[in-house]
Amino acid sequence: MKRPVLVALIVVSLFATPMAVSGRLVDPHFEATVPEPTLTPGETQNVTIQVRNVADEADDTTRRAKRVVAYVNAGDSNLTVDSGPRLLGTVDNDEVKTVTVTVTVPENVSAGTYRLPITLDYVVEETDHIDRVMATVRVDPRPRLRIVDVRSDVQVGDRGTASIVVENVGERTATGGKLRLVSNDDTLSVGGETAASRYLGPLAPGQRKTRTYVVSASNAARPQRYALNVTATYENQDGVLVRQRVGTARVIPVRNQTFDARTTNTSLRVGEDGVVRVGVTNTGPKPIRDATVLLETPSESVELEERAVRVGNLTVGADASASFPATVASSAEPGPRQFAATVRYRTANGTKRVSDDLYLNGTVAPSRDRVRLDPVATTVGIDTDARITVDIENVWNRRLTAVTATAAASPPFESESPQAFVDELPVGESETIAFGLTVSEDAVPTTTSIPVNVSAETPDGERVSLGTHYVPVTVTEDTATQSAMVTLALGSIIVLVILGIGAWWLRR
Repeated sequence: MKRPVLVALIVVSLFATPMAVSGRLVDPHFEATVPEPTLTPGETQNVTIQVRNVADEADDTTRRAKRVVAYVNAGDSNLTVDSGPRLLGTVDNDEVKTVTVTVTVPENVSAGTYRLPITLDYVVEETDHIDRVMATVRVDPRPRLRIVDVRSDVQVGDRGTASIVVENVGERTATGGKLRLVSNDDTLSVGGETAASRYLGPLAPGQRKTRTYVVSASNAARPQRYALNVTATYENQDGVLVRQRVGTARVIPVRNQTFDARTTNTSLRVGEDGVVRVGVTNTGPKPIRDATVLLETPSESVELEERAVRVGNLTVGADASASFPATVASSAEPGPRQFAATVRYRTANGTKRVSDDLYLNGTVAPSRDRVRLDPVATTVGIDTDARITVDIENVWNRRLTAVTATAAASPPFESESPQAFVDELPVGESETIAFGLTVSEDAVPTTTSIPVNVSAETPDGERVSLGTHYVPVTVTEDTATQSAMVTLALGSIIVLVILGIGAWWLRR
């Protein structure tokens, strides 16, 4: 009886004791982890992601996933993920496959964690499935600089300044920093070189600092945007020297200085002293200092006695006038003349500059009488030797010396003394000169003229012709002949009267 009882007890105990339940077989379930999740701002780096097919419950077993393809993207972050499809093949339960992608991290990325979505396409028992998991990466807190303002006053063909304002928008203080400005364009230099650095010092989160650089724009520069690269080097919270590309500072040189020039009230005449008056306007874009107007002319017959006239400081839009004394040669031809004016000046920064040539036009007027001859006693008789007198006056604007007047006598006149001489004839003064004339007996009473050629020396020693002047001369009957004829006529009348009286007496 004992044996049946024992068997019964064993059977009862089997039903009374709970039995261990084995794990289930479940669909694939993926998880993603990043062994080295820290990203470096401003760099492009490879990130390795581990993809594991693991069930939620430890006792469960995942089915085999076949033809697994992973797609990694940046999601809504400002990271850039360079990744096409990655074939993982077959992934069994608890198996790990790796995916390596290239991640570009912006220089100004904020500290924090970023989730990279991963889409997994796979097949289970000939059925297509899609799963999505997240891989987490992070950017550690650090100093982070950015450009908040750029101010520049540089002008084409001149040097000026560029002020860069930077702010620490990061989470840590930058210490021992330097800010470097670099130009990659030959027409724009920084501090006379391609680059220059300024000490920045400590820069706490939220703090701003301004650093100013000397910037020069060559004459080949244009008033357009030029990019200057800004980089910073500083120590982070761990004392590690970090180099950060801060950004691009855009500088626009203002156009080069221009001027407007014109001739005003220019008085030039052949054989005379005159003045070339030049008006200059500063058309900007900046005021100038210590301006001097320079004038040149290619004309060989116009001599400028002064070629530089200082006009001082000129604000934008201001006018100035410069007068240049000039002498026109007596041999010059009247007509237009060309002049070239330039403006020599200093910029607001003290740089010496010279403007482009400003071409001007002037006119040389024909010569005018420099002396005037007025008749004083110019009446002569037929068949006589006479003396005529003339006043000669200096109507020019220059003193004359060694004045010679020569009468060009022609029939019915001859002259034994055709030339008169005046030692000096000041401006506005006159002298009386005389010429001897012999009048032919064949002359008839009339009014005619005698040409008188005048020449003199100018104050600069030049012998100049003062032109031909015509002096009116009146020719009359000789006074002695007239008296004889009158006497003869009166005598004849008296004789006739006497004869008439005698005849009357005899008839009586």
